[in-house]
Amino acid sequence: MRRHRSLPLLALSAAVFLSAGPCFASEALRAELDAVRQDLEALRVERALAALEAIAARADLSDEDRVQVLGLRAQAHVVSGKLDLAEADFRDILRLDPDYAPDPRVFPPKALARHTRARDAVTGTLRLRTSPEDASVVVDERERNPSPGGTVRLAAGEHRLRVSRKGYDAAEVPLRIVPGEETVLEVRLDPNSRPVIVRTELEGVEVRLDGNLAGLTARSEAAAADRAAAAELTIEDVPLGEHVLTLARTCYRTETVRALVAADLASHSPLVLDVVRQVPSSARLLLSGLPAGATVLLDGKPVETPASEPIPFCPGDHEVEVRAEGRSVYWRKVGLEEDESVELAVEPGPMVVLVGTDDWPRQIRALADSGMILRAWLPRPEGADLRTLEGWQAVALPADTDLAFALLDPDQGDLAPTAWLYSPLLKTVEKIPAAGKEHARPSWLACAPGMRVADSRVGGPARVVEVLPGGPAAAAGIRPGDRVLSVAETRADTSAHLGAALTAGRPGQAVEVEVEGAAGVRKVRIPCSASPVLLPPPGAPGAAAVRAAWASVDAAASPHAAEAALANLALALESAGRYEAAAETWR
Repeated sequence: MRRHRSLPLLALSAAVFLSAGPCFASEALRAELDAVRQDLEALRVERALAALEAIAARADLSDEDRVQVLGLRAQAHVVSGKLDLAEADFRDILRLDPDYAPDPRVFPPKALARHTRARDAVTGTLRLRTSPEDASVVVDERERNPSPGGTVRLAAGEHRLRVSRKGYDAAEVPLRIVPGEETVLEVRLDPNSRPVIVRTELEGVEVRLDGNLAGLTARSEAAAADRAAAAELTIEDVPLGEHVLTLARTCYRTETVRALVAADLASHSPLVLDVVRQVPSSARLLLSGLPAGATVLLDGKPVETPASEPIPFCPGDHEVEVRAEGRSVYWRKVGLEEDESVELAVEPGPMVVLVGTDDWPRQIRALADSGMILRAWLPRPEGADLRTLEGWQAVALPADTDLAFALLDPDQGDLAPTAWLYSPLLKTVEKIPAAGKEHARPSWLACAPGMRVADSRVGGPARVVEVLPGGPAAAAGIRPGDRVLSVAETRADTSAHLGAALTAGRPGQAVEVEVEGAAGVRKVRIPCSASPVLLPPPGAPGAAAVRAAWASVDAAASPHAAEAALANLALALESAGRYEAAAETWR
């Protein structure tokens, strides 16, 4: 009869035995327990129990795996009617997992009653209240989460309780749990920090706590429409003691606030600081030498201030760019302090990009002194051969780049890295051994004195043989037959020497010339008339690219020399085989 009464229970249990089991530490253990379930399904209960006894005797089982094995053995004992042995299994399980509760769908009421008796014999209840309530609770190095009522079931005996929370000193408490009884405990943590609420009149104020960025102030959604409401930033868990808060916002004076953070033992409420009001601040920048009609951009945005007036800046680091005729002709980073006034002379120059180096290579360092502007430096694209035009296509050069230099590994026969020059204007790539005189800034205009001189064995060197009527020399009183003795206090030994000295003068200025004529020796000043110059083709590697870069800049930034600069640019384009671009430049 006993066997017949257990059949319904066995049938119910077998269904559970055959359900998907939990994840165990090893596949081998899973396979063994699957075999046990098959034995129980076939009513081979004694065989299943023998296998479970052997598994439970192992010393290498984890607590989680052992709980699963003992729970399966308890089910088998209940099926075979051995409730005392099932109760013993429950005791062993509860010592490992005091929260263990058998499934009432599997265990009959009598078995559940045995579990209750075992639970009361080997476990007790801890009713724990913590302040703050969200503190972390660890019992015997195992994290335990109290129930909503604050209770934790623990195995009977001695325990070590640790309560902790960020911003508080942790507390460790010895604990003794009595079987079947409830132990009430209250743990109150002492704060070692406190939230601090920083309030500012403006939004977006950067707040630093003791030099470390804490965040930006902002208005809450509820206060977003109220411009009079303060913007706030809550800094959690600020250690007790004195701290320095730095509040900074672009175009406003940086403010420093000292805050003494003391413990609030009653409620741990935040420390709310007074509203900080910042004073607007500015700096001024005056740009001199701006090209006619040029546009000034500050950090990429056009400046509306007239060129003759200082530009109001917010203190800090800025990028100043000058554009003329649709291109950039000047660029510089400038840092301005609060209430500082700085005058910056605008000297247009070609925009240069360095690739693979952040400093001018030795071979071309002289170009840095000629007025070229380092706009950016870029890393070398991996796998790109910057000795070829195809390789430069992989380099994302900024707009208006006039020249790009790359410092590459030494070529065969070279002892040092080599400098290569790419010209976006000419579409040429050249190796630059060194930048010499041919790479200097070219002059598109020369001084035209309006006279012709020649050397004569009879009349001597530097004799005036022709004077242009109405020209500068004629206006200065020089006549054919006069002999030029010196130019700008430099002796003129030959007509070639004289011509070089005269054309070296700056257009628009007068040159002092000493001449000897019928009336004797006299000094006159010849106004220097500007005359366009078509320069001869350069021979040094890279010199044509440098000349084309300067021609492009001067065509945009120097209206008085624009035509001559464009003519020389057109010649450079022709020499590089860019005939369509040259024709457009001539037009």
